[in-house]
Amino acid sequence: MGNSLGGAVTLGVAATAARGASPHTLRAYGQDLEALLVFLEEREIDEPAAVSARELRSFLAAQDERGLARSSIQRRLSAVRSFFTHLIKQDLAS
Repeated sequence: MGNSLGGAVTLGVAATAARGASPHTLRAYGQDLEALLVFLEEREIDEPAAVSARELRSFLAAQDERGLARSSIQRRLSAVRSFFTHLIKQDLAS
């Protein structure tokens, strides 16, 4: 098995902290990525390279179906984009 998503999230949060993000930003970023992890685990996806755009769109749609506010969904989208940008830079996703 390759790199786990959980480990990648830990590294992503650490990278965000290293850029000087506030504790509030780090907490929200971590919660948003934890929600993504739970969603992907339910679909038995546990490696960053196995995540497709389709799964990410499904994740965002599921957040809307749960009644999450549009602003919260936008924040989650931003966290996911930042996370996958970091993974691509680290050659953990494509």
